[in-house]
Amino acid sequence: MQNQSNEYLNNPWEATCFVFQYSYNSHPCYSCASSNCNKSICYDEKIEVSYSIFNGTEIQSTIMIKDNPTKHHIQVGYKYTCYYDRIINLKSVQLDYMYSKSQTSIIIIDLV
Repeated sequence: MQNQSNEYLNNPWEATCFVFQYSYNSHPCYSCASSNCNKSICYDEKIEVSYSIFNGTEIQSTIMIKDNPTKHHIQVGYKYTCYYDRIINLKSVQLDYMYSKSQTSIIIIDLV
């Protein structure tokens, strides 16, 4: 099992991800500016997906989203547009392709 942290994909390729497992955990998080800190709720999400890559091979991977202020509305058994890294790591997958850095941490865990 390989674990890596991604903020964006270098070589994105669109696919359709089938969600076969989804779970989340809510927890308090804080955003601070100057001397004020605001407490809110953040979500850690685990999304297990399968998708076909450009050559027809079926890939399974897990998307972990940490400290997200907004919970995705993911449903098991549904398909969602996703993006994987076509050149470096076919198991690096995201639900949303991000052109720039985000405050949300996304961790991709490859299933062997």
